[in-house]
Order: sequence, then C-alpha cells, then structure tokens
Amino acid sequence: MLATSLCGRAETPGEERKNLLQAYEQAIPSMSTAMCLAIDPDLLRTVEAMSTGYKVRGGAESKGETEAKLWLDRLKLAVTGRCVVALPYADADLVALNRAKLGTMRSLAVTDGPKLIQDVLSVQPLPDLVWPEDGVLDQSTFDELVTPQPDKHYAGVKSVLLDPTGLADAPGTAPVGISGEHPVTAVKIDSMVSDALQGSESRPRTLSGVAAPVESQPVSVQNALAVLVFRAGWQGDGRNVLVTPPRRWHAPVPEMTEFLTAAQKLLAGGYATQTGLEELTTATPSVTNAKITYPAEAGAREISSVIADSVTTQSVQLNGLVAAMQQEDSEHASPADLADPLWLGLLRAMSGAWRSNEQGARAAAEISQSELNALTGMVGVTQPNSPILLGSGDSPIPVTITNKLDVRMTVRITLADTPGIRKLDLPDQVLPARGERVVRVPVEVLRSGRFPVHVRLTTPEGVALGDTVKLEVSSSAYGTITVIITVIAGIALVLLSGRRIYKRVRARNGEGGAPSIENVTPEKSSA
Repeated sequence: MLATSLCGRAETPGEERKNLLQAYEQAIPSMSTAMCLAIDPDLLRTVEAMSTGYKVRGGAESKGETEAKLWLDRLKLAVTGRCVVALPYADADLVALNRAKLGTMRSLAVTDGPKLIQDVLSVQPLPDLVWPEDGVLDQSTFDELVTPQPDKHYAGVKSVLLDPTGLADAPGTAPVGISGEHPVTAVKIDSMVSDALQGSESRPRTLSGVAAPVESQPVSVQNALAVLVFRAGWQGDGRNVLVTPPRRWHAPVPEMTEFLTAAQKLLAGGYATQTGLEELTTATPSVTNAKITYPAEAGAREISSVIADSVTTQSVQLNGLVAAMQQEDSEHASPADLADPLWLGLLRAMSGAWRSNEQGARAAAEISQSELNALTGMVGVTQPNSPILLGSGDSPIPVTITNKLDVRMTVRITLADTPGIRKLDLPDQVLPARGERVVRVPVEVLRSGRFPVHVRLTTPEGVALGDTVKLEVSSSAYGTITVIITVIAGIALVLLSGRRIYKRVRARNGEGGAPSIENVTPEKSSA
C-alpha cells in the first residue's frame, strides 16, 4: 500500500525518475567505464510493487502500473554488466541512526539494499561500499560501520565515498587509507563540481577548502560544466575527478544531457580518461593515515532529536511486538513477514532527505506510527454484548481475546485498578494465528455492586495491543473479607446478646429466690 499514487501527472517523482534514466541511457554507450548508477533500494522496491498493482491509502485509484513496469525493464537493461552503487535503504541518515543508538536499523540500512538490487535487477552492486548523506560521517558512526559482525553476517564497510571536508590528513585527490583496527579506503568526491550541481538551494558547504556563502555558490548545471572543463583543461595534472550529483536531482533532461555530453567531449579530446569507481575503491592507497572529521555545518543540519526519539520509541514497541510473535506453521506467515515492512518504514522516517526538513520527517514518522498502530490493533479484547454477572465472590471474569494476525501471539491480560475487585495471578496466554479464546480471569470480589472494569492486552514486554475495553461487571456475592467481617459481627452479636440474657436471668433469680440466712428467724420447737 502506498500513501499516494506516484504516477499520473507530468510533474511527479515518476517523471524525474524517467529523466534520470533517460540521461543515463544516452551517456552510457561512450562512458560505460566512468559512470556508476547509485540506486536507492526503497525506490526500487516501491516501483517493483507498483508494477504488479498496488493499493493507495484512503481508497484512491492506483495508477501507473504499466509505466512502472516499463521503467523497471529499462533500468534492468541499462545496468546489466554496469557499475551500480547501493545507497542506504531509503537513503537513511546513518549518523542520525547511530546517535539514536538504533544499531539494528543502521545495519539493515546498509545490508538490505545490495541484496534487493541483485534480486530485482540481477546485478551485483559494488560490495561493502557506503556513500553517506552529505559525504560525511562522524567517528562513532564510521567505527560502527567498519566493524564486522559475524553473528549477523555483516562483513563491515571496506570503502567509503567522502567529501574532502569529511577527511583530515588526506592530501591530493587519490584514494586514501583510514587507519584503525579495520582499515578502510576513502575515495574523495570532487566537491567543487558536485557542489555546483547542488544549485542555489544547497546548503552552505566548503568548496575545495574555501568556505563560500550561499549567494556565491554555483547555481546550475552550467556552473558545474564550467568547473568540469576547468578541471580537465587547465588542471590536467592527473587528478581524480569524482562527480556525485545531488541525491535528489531535479534538473531537466536537456541540462543533464548537456553536462554528460560535455564530459564525453572531454574524454574524446583526450583531456580526461575514464576510471571505474571499482578501480578506485580497490586501489592500494599511498596515504594510509587519514582521519575522519565531521564538519559543524553537517551537524547543524541533522535530523532533529524529536524525530529520532519518536523513531526510537517505535522501534522499542516493534521489538516488543516481534518478541511476542511465533510462526504458527510453515503455511502461515513468519514474524519477519509482518515486521520487516515496519522496520523499513522507520528507516524512511530517518532518511537523509529530511535534513533541514522537520515537517517532512514528522509526516514520515506519523506514517510509520500509524502502520505500527494498525498492526498492534489486530490483537485485542472483544467487547461483550451484555453486562457480566458474577455468582460468587471468587467467580472469574470471562474475557474474549482475538488475534487477527497470521502469527501466534503471546499476550498478557491487564485489568486496571478497580475498587471492589482484586485481580489474582494469571499466566500469559497464547493466541493461535487468526484465532479467538475466552479466558476466565480470576478475581476476588471485595463487595457486592456494579463495577466498570477496564481490560486490555499487552505483550509480555508491555507493548499495548488493541484498545482498552470497558466491561460492566455486577456481583451480588460477598467477598471473603466481607464474609469474615459478617461472621465476626454475628458472633459478637450472639455473645453480647447471650451476656445480656445471662445478666437478666441472674438478676431475676436474685429477686425472687430464698432469703438470705441472716434474715431467717429460727422457729421455736413445739416439743
């Protein structure tokens, strides 16, 4: 299911994809070695889903299935045997994920994409390579990325594409080695050409070591073209020129084509030679002591902590939900089948596209939260049709719980504190896939009356499932404490009544009985 239909109007993201692919197709015959196509796996998965038909949230009519299939076929044909780079899934901001301590999501962002690209396009992306947002990483994120995790089948990053501002002690334009426990090759981006392609809406950046204000930055493809000609014609000193267009490039096809045509002319005229990106990433660096640096301006543009906290909270909920799932059998879904799309949705909320765009990040986080709520809402308590009558003080409350998911769920029934009713211990319950159960919840009624009892389900780790349901419970029975008090009161009443009766009887006997011996006058004998 998609939030909106992506095909149908001329000025849509679908049209931009066509423009980029068209420019690539026109240039690839004469620049096959020098060109490498960077692909966002999220885009690829979305277009593949569109090509087979899809639903739009809200019930709108889907469009563009045929166009999506044609575009995917063209892309598959164009990249066959070519260089491909897998971007982090949804172009996730790796630094933001690391700062939020979302290590599992960070690993997913860099490992899911290459497998997906290979499955859909039948081409192997350059292995163990990362091109981060803005071409920079902080030291902590870099360390996490390059560290292998054998238990998770993660080999670690071996090469990175970095902006010169993200490196220190790295002279020249050739690839450099970053020293450490796990050595990594850093291929440097030509910031002067790449910044020119960013245009006037780009962030303030450092161009070739010189800080340029916003109004002085290159503003179009024509500026980038001028810089490229300057590099090849006047700085032909054997330097490497690695050009990385904006990750979200909106230039018209004629401008893209003109830029690539000029590059072809420079190659044909002998001003430049083609070098493959794979050759640069596998080269043996002459400089091996380069260091990672993180520019202050990059930190200022990071995804806000509010969004990161929201995603962190959702990830905790999703982890707790997955821990309560078990696959029913081979015919039913596995927990991963239900959870993986939600993990990918969380990555979209942490996309580098939202740097300096908190409104977009909030919208993406709200979508992921709604998807998570929809999943947890499929397990819950069913509202009974009539009030529940309890016949005795220890009668259990019947609660109907339902699981509409295609996996087995372990749930915990929780009762809100209710005056007059005390819940007794109840073990966690196992609900079959797409099943329903009536569970008798043991309680102790402390007094008679009518009680509103609020019941809901949670996972064993406390993740709320479904809505809270209000049960109307009535009881005419006395609870144990009430019975004990009544018995004690009855015994006390009997004792007090008996004592009073005893006193009355004794008093009556004392008034009408034989006189005291001291008051009796002896009778004279008649003898």
